[in-house]
Amino acid sequence: MRLREGKKMVEVLAPLAVDKGQALRRFVEHFQVQGVVFAGDDQTDLDAVLEVKRLRKEKKVVAGLSIVVQHEDTLPVLLEHADIVVQEVAGMVMIPGTWRPNVKCVPK
Repeated sequence: MRLREGKKMVEVLAPLAVDKGQALRRFVEHFQVQGVVFAGDDQTDLDAVLEVKRLRKEKKVVAGLSIVVQHEDTLPVLLEHADIVVQEVAGMVMIPGTWRPNVKCVPK
């Protein structure tokens, strides 16, 4: 097992070289989703935020959106790569009422 530290948390990870970005890609490819939304607020989310951009660039998804929840100790690199930045949890709570993606999920 290995540890990965974030803000006010520690992830205990299996001894595999898999991050949230790789997991997101595997999910998209396995279920052939047309769109993906990823939201995060910590350095451990950066891999997935970057992967959303790669999936769009490679046209693996029709629509991909990364949302970063900003708070007092949000890393600048997360803000730099986010498609949307919302303020605190209250900002994230507002998203579902304003944006309704049409995403199909078809298992292989």
